Amino acid sequence: MIRIPALLAVVFLAGCSTTSISEIRTREVQDTAVVQGQTIQQVRDCLVEALGLLRDPIETGPPERRELTFSTPEAGAIFFYVLQPAEGGVKVEARRKNAIANGFNKGRRCYQ
Repeated sequence: MIRIPALLAVVFLAGCSTTSISEIRTREVQDTAVVQGQTIQQVRDCLVEALGLLRDPIETGPPERRELTFSTPEAGAIFFYVLQPAEGGVKVEARRKNAIANGFNKGRRCYQ
């Protein structure tokens, strides 16, 4: 009987592990979209407004290929976006830590 609660605790803690930026970069892309008529800066600003309240935004990469990671001290990297020019707009690639990462749909409104 004690084994089941112990097993559940291990599964729960495994889901709460800290994710590094380099690790989230290698995750499968969950969304790819091209935002027409917008600049990289406009999409970036929308993502920061939508997701930056409870998460720290970390920007890397040159202005023409911006990488934007949202993280917390407890969970590490939660969301990772690559923003780059595309014909008539901005191509967005979005990755997330896991399927239960709260806020992914809120960020999605910035590029879909």
